[in-house]
Amino acid sequence: MEEELNRLRRKNDELEAENTRQKDDLRVVAELLVRLRQLVSPSQQLPTRDDDIESLVSSQIGELHDGLTNSEKARIELEEERDRLRTELKYLHERAQISLQTLEQAQKQLAETRARLEQLQRDVAALRQVVEHVERMADGNFGRGVDQLRKREYGVAVESMTAAIRLTPWDARFYYFRGLAHYKHGKLKEAEEDVKKGAALERERGSSGAAISKALEFIQGADRQWLESFRPK
Repeated sequence: MEEELNRLRRKNDELEAENTRQKDDLRVVAELLVRLRQLVSPSQQLPTRDDDIESLVSSQIGELHDGLTNSEKARIELEEERDRLRTELKYLHERAQISLQTLEQAQKQLAETRARLEQLQRDVAALRQVVEHVERMADGNFGRGVDQLRKREYGVAVESMTAAIRLTPWDARFYYFRGLAHYKHGKLKEAEEDVKKGAALERERGSSGAAISKALEFIQGADRQWLESFRPK
């Protein structure tokens, strides 16, 4: 009986010690919570009664639990926003890659077009040199034909004008002077055909009438009147 009583006493002492320890632990927790809360609300004080401490700890833990729940929701929302932004970033990256490819293709096409344009410019320059050379040759034949016409060498004048026409068949002067050479040589049909052709070119190509009239200055009298009757008015 005595042993059982002693055992019960020891058990009671252990329970009281455990209860005291738990209260101390609660007080420590309460102090920590109050310190945390004082960071937000400095006026809050630590209660002295055990029941009040337990109530404070319970309410504070509840608030912390709610805070953790809200934080978890916020974390989930942030993760969803992160995933959405990643998806959007991936989409934009793909679009950027497509745009970059399109830009590279456009740059390549532009470079090819520029190369073709440069080649065309070189071809045009070369062609212009050829045309200028041909026109100089035609003008040389024309000049010889005019001299021959002045010397009344009508046959060779026709040949010189014909050579000029083969090189530049768009110059009205050549037809006028070859027609005049035919006219002076007595070949009226050929003469009329040539001056009509010259008049058509002068009209269609908008040739300078003043320049043609200057070239015809030395042609006067009946010959000039005959030729002028075909020219555009």
